Amino acid sequence: MYALALTLLSCNPSNDGSDRIEPTFIEVSGSWVQGTSDDDTGPAAYLNSSRKVAVSGAALNRNAEPYSYDGWVEITVRPGRITDVEGGLSVVDKWGDIHWYLQAKDGQVEATVEVASAFGDTRVWITATADPNDATSVGSLATGVTEPIEVQLPTIQELQDVSEIDDDEPHTTSPLFGEFVTIRTVDRQVVVTELDTKGFWASDLGHIDDTPAAVSDSYRGLFVYTFNAPENVAIGDRLELLGGGVQEYIGTTQLSFPVYRAAEGQQLPVPDGVVLNSDTIDEESACQNNNKPNHSYLETLESSLVTVLEGTIPENFREMPPGQDSHPDFSSYLEYGQWPILLDSGCTMQVVSNIALPQFDPVKNAGQRIGPVSGMLKFVEAGGDRWVLQVVNADDMPFFEASPTTQTQKTALRSHWDLVQKAPSLESLCDHDHVGDHLRPHKD
Repeated sequence: MYALALTLLSCNPSNDGSDRIEPTFIEVSGSWVQGTSDDDTGPAAYLNSSRKVAVSGAALNRNAEPYSYDGWVEITVRPGRITDVEGGLSVVDKWGDIHWYLQAKDGQVEATVEVASAFGDTRVWITATADPNDATSVGSLATGVTEPIEVQLPTIQELQDVSEIDDDEPHTTSPLFGEFVTIRTVDRQVVVTELDTKGFWASDLGHIDDTPAAVSDSYRGLFVYTFNAPENVAIGDRLELLGGGVQEYIGTTQLSFPVYRAAEGQQLPVPDGVVLNSDTIDEESACQNNNKPNHSYLETLESSLVTVLEGTIPENFREMPPGQDSHPDFSSYLEYGQWPILLDSGCTMQVVSNIALPQFDPVKNAGQRIGPVSGMLKFVEAGGDRWVLQVVNADDMPFFEASPTTQTQKTALRSHWDLVQKAPSLESLCDHDHVGDHLRPHKD
């Protein structure tokens, strides 16, 4: 159990105290509610589900004497999120953020706070605030905060796992969205799986003492956006440090402004691609029975290498004769560089191959069955909810034979950055390869 206490001074305009709004201090302590923490001797395990913290607060005046305060307090937690305060009032502000309030009684605050997705040194704050039901009221803003409650850092899987999110579309966000997070790597096998011109992909293959996972499934993958080509990392490197701000770039979770470091001399196996089930409909199929992608399952594979064994480029993915409509994605192909592949189980996925295989023309192959196609999987909200395979090297589309004049693109290059560095002529590559750029998991 933790016994915690710390106080902060309130903000008041008067120097002589004549018109001071009390309280001036709030003394705060807190601890896990018995049975909600699995280890009372060390950091609690990271959880995306809720567990309870018992928090007590005592209002004090400017002389640090008990003050009979019956006003309202706001309760917050950092890092993490509050899912409930027993007996409290929740208010949603105009930005959609939830605030939790509780009324003090005779200077005392007793709260049972349910907290999820807390990590590292977590603190609960109590602030004397205005009455949330009265827009004309004021509060002293006296604030008290607990000492740190230790919680383990999240793994990549825990950062990506959306199964505990209460939302109609949990695949569009992360439970740690908006947080700056240090990923748990000290006892994990976190490996660089692929490089890009503006970042890299990493996967957690399991505990350091376990056999590495053969494929990157079950929320193991994550994209790390470095803005420029990543430095001092290579495919297969084990990462001993990884952190950054958790963002959703048009639907794909990424770390931005990252900190990372490869462990010197430590290599890990790069996991194989996950072969998508595109023949049948079940919980682990690429498609649902309504001809839409199976978002719940595909989310577990985000930022991992996946393979579609076979599919069809729609026959009308081309300029059609008058009176016949082209495929809805055809008009945006030249701008965005993505082309559709219809799976046998009914849904459509998108492919971006113009960097790794610029000679492949999906329009000329409209109506053809092709495969296999492999790529790093990402989710894109723009233009409708879509799952996109970003092809990263020539061998990811072995059915297509590039011409001898572009021999470098027949070689199994492991990243776009290798292609930019090794290609003898860059005439076909724009400075910023804007074709398909909106699909990259980053922000400029």
